Amino acid sequence: MSSEAAPRSWFQRRALAVIDFYQRAAEGRPSPCRFSPSCSSYAREAFEVHGGRRGSWLTMRRLLRCRPFGPSGWDPVPEPSADPHQMPHTACAAGDHVDDSSTASAVPSTHSPSFRPSFKDS
Repeated sequence: MSSEAAPRSWFQRRALAVIDFYQRAAEGRPSPCRFSPSCSSYAREAFEVHGGRRGSWLTMRRLLRCRPFGPSGWDPVPEPSADPHQMPHTACAAGDHVDDSSTASAVPSTHSPSFRPSFKDS
């Protein structure tokens, strides 16, 4: 991020104030978050880097992934893209896609554009 901070919208300032309040209220308590960084730290960074609209989307997406028996681990805020309308593929961004080169040629990937399921009767 550049040394000059971009001007923040009213919504962005309010969201950051709510996040600050939550972080101060939860200070000293063990974090129940399954991800690293914590969900509130992720939300703060998402609003600071991406602004109000995309920051809200990224925060909601992160909170919806935080559930019992759900994924966990390192989940950083994505870097801002040159095209603001470009959204990353959520399954690949969440780490669900495993590219094993030993099976990539033998078994077609469902993420591949050339994969077409066959519904022919034998």
